[in-house]
Amino acid sequence: MTALRRLATVLATASAKLNVLYVLVDDLRPSIEPYTDNVPTPHLRALAQRGVVFDRAYANQAVCSPSRNSFLTGLRPRSTKAWNFVNHVRQADCGLEVPDAAWRGDEIAEVSIARDGGMAGECCSHCTLAAACAKWTYANGTCFLHGAAATRAPSSGAVSGASGADATWWARTTTTPQHFRERGYWTAGAPRRRSPGFFEGDCPP
Repeated sequence: MTALRRLATVLATASAKLNVLYVLVDDLRPSIEPYTDNVPTPHLRALAQRGVVFDRAYANQAVCSPSRNSFLTGLRPRSTKAWNFVNHVRQADCGLEVPDAAWRGDEIAEVSIARDGGMAGECCSHCTLAAACAKWTYANGTCFLHGAAATRAPSSGAVSGASGADATWWARTTTTPQHFRERGYWTAGAPRRRSPGFFEGDCPP
């Protein structure tokens, strides 16, 4: 990603801009042309014949969401703190989370968090952004914010932790498409499309 951003800077300052078409797709294995002929894709084959084909790839994480964040930011999951389908880059660095334990007493607020809204990591973010919060507990979709006087006790199914760090680092990060856009290039994105009734699962539309 760093190399791509350098390329964008060089191209933007060149006397004559070159055409750059950077296609990035996740959740797509190399079963299409030009990699194999398992799935005929003649237009992609023709495009590949006129451009550069990358035939070595490495996944930062073995699931799509963290890899997508890395694609867009050039940052590893260690930096984005996104390791799964639940946590996201706008959450605080929460450090160690303790399962089956909850803080008791000195409660300052309760926040409802949807099941697909970040769970314990989102609860930590709420605590980090609240000046009076020192500790937090997440249980059954509810985030409990506590002051420093709270004490920890066993609680099946709960997750608890302390206020995190730097919940706004993402605001200082520029994505690769934005980096190109700010240098005069046109960029566009599209959501993934699913076949009706196939692998819908619990994913929101």
